[in-house]
Amino acid sequence: LFSAFGVLKTLRVPKKFDGSHRGFAFVEFVSKAEAAKAMEALQSTHLYGRKLVLGYAKKEESVEAMRAKLQSQQGGGSKR
Repeated sequence: LFSAFGVLKTLRVPKKFDGSHRGFAFVEFVSKAEAAKAMEALQSTHLYGRKLVLGYAKKEESVEAMRAKLQSQQGGGSKR
């Protein structure tokens, strides 16, 4: 999905203790231009019935801070 927009530097898909996926991933492109192209193209994309929520990470931002920021942008708490 993401490689269509450029060369991926890293891809990380965190898993739960039971081995199932946690429902999010971290994708890093080689260039900022490629990342911007993917962000623009995929902002309203659905994957397996779920809307993709995309955001740029900041080096000083923790995973928990990013999760809280995305939840506030979506208008609420977790639906799990």
